[in-house]
Amino acid sequence: MERNPIDTIEDLFNVQEWPTQRPSDGEVIADVVGKWGVYSVHFLWDSEVAILQFIITSDDLLVEKDFLSPAYELCGRVNEKIQVGHFEVISEASVIGFRHGLILPGTRTISEFLLEELINTGIEMCEKFYPAFQFVLSGGRTPSEAASMAMINTIGEA
Repeated sequence: MERNPIDTIEDLFNVQEWPTQRPSDGEVIADVVGKWGVYSVHFLWDSEVAILQFIITSDDLLVEKDFLSPAYELCGRVNEKIQVGHFEVISEASVIGFRHGLILPGTRTISEFLLEELINTGIEMCEKFYPAFQFVLSGGRTPSEAASMAMINTIGEA
């Protein structure tokens, strides 16, 4: 019998000692503390098509109605620059999220190593672009300005 990949993910979350919720057999959620705040790391498994979705959100990146257009524009600008996953406005929650999907054909399993890489990459993307999204959502910068600022790689610490 094939193991549900959500079980493997839940095991990893427990090893990391992240607060975890298991709303159903097909989903698991953990709270992960990052540099900018707490991220909700959410995995959804669709066994019919063997797709594992990975979504990261932060309650700090709520999108008010007046900022929908700039939020969409910034997501587009950022997505042009990243190679894995994408940012989007998740309309049900009115929040900016990072999403990535994996097709798991055949055995429908995923290694803990790949899971760790997936989670680490997603958190790194969120950490890198969090300030840009905050700049736009607070009305302090245009999407173009925020995207340009986010793409500057800093060296060292101030």
